[in-house]
Amino acid sequence: MAAKAKADAEENIWVYSDVMGPEFNSKALPLTNAFFERIVATEAAVVDPAKDFWKRPRPHMLDSRIKPIVKLSTSGSWPSGHTTLGTLMGITLANMVPEKRAEIMARAWQYGDHRVVAGIHYPSDIEAGRIAGSVISQQIAQQQDFQQQYQQAQQELRQVLKLPALK
Repeated sequence: MAAKAKADAEENIWVYSDVMGPEFNSKALPLTNAFFERIVATEAAVVDPAKDFWKRPRPHMLDSRIKPIVKLSTSGSWPSGHTTLGTLMGITLANMVPEKRAEIMARAWQYGDHRVVAGIHYPSDIEAGRIAGSVISQQIAQQQDFQQQYQQAQQELRQVLKLPALK
């Protein structure tokens, strides 16, 4: 679990490659990569102000016995930005590839849980991140420019994964 938690310190869509397969990589999917980089930026723009407002200390800040196994952060703990992003990416990716929805969403949940394993978040930070990711996903899906870029990325992704186009 510790090794997986360390690997999940990355904040990008490619953490889902264990679910999506070897064709799921940034070189094969430049439009998908650009689209999900936008998702990363959107999450940060929404969650960072909340972290700054609440300023909840992270577990290692309150208890010196807690030794995180990932890079230390001094930003607010609540909500978990990684979990927000993992949920947002998971929902978006599951909508693009509904054939793998269950596996993708299980991976999204694991991504959030790894923040507790890593010693950098509380379980309530993870739950708040899941809620935030779900809400952000619904809001951005209504944006016309998002929809256009989403369609292009989805088409590229499904083509590379050799899946039929969705109607």
